Amino acid sequence: MTFQVFLLRLVESEMMDRERRATERRIKAAKFPVSKSLETYNFLDMPTLNKKLVVDLARCEWNRPRENLFGLR
Repeated sequence: MTFQVFLLRLVESEMMDRERRATERRIKAAKFPVSKSLETYNFLDMPTLNKKLVVDLARCEWNRPRENLFGLR
């Protein structure tokens, strides 16, 4: 591994770690009573909710082909 590749990987790792820690700080500062995520959401509570669409929107899959968000169904 060249020094440049090593340095690039090191900087990328540091950036990802800083972003993760910043997100954790923001969540902690918001003082949410309970931590929730889409992974723990029970889609059976609302059967009319389109799970695939919600997951795709959360992953920003609509953004890859540069589609208009409002054109999705």
